[in-house]
Amino acid sequence: MKLNFMLKQSNIYKGIEYVQLSELPADQRELISQNPRDLIIKIQVDGKILNDCIQFKDYEAWYLHQFKMRSFRNAETSESRNVGVTSRAVVAEKV
Repeated sequence: MKLNFMLKQSNIYKGIEYVQLSELPADQRELISQNPRDLIIKIQVDGKILNDCIQFKDYEAWYLHQFKMRSFRNAETSESRNVGVTSRAVVAEKV
């Protein structure tokens, strides 16, 4: 699955910087919902209660962690592919 890893801009209401989970791309929404529920906050905006919000600082920390983990995994995968290519090249030279 190709993941959409663009950092969502925050909303600010009465000094609270937040992201509404329902506005995130589906893949991010699915991954972030696996985090502890105590990060979810409710915000009343213009008389309407938004019950699926997360403070932007928590979203940004999660985002950076996800990006770092994916970059690390991609680097490991590339490195293991290069090792395999090198090994095959050495074997080919011995023959």
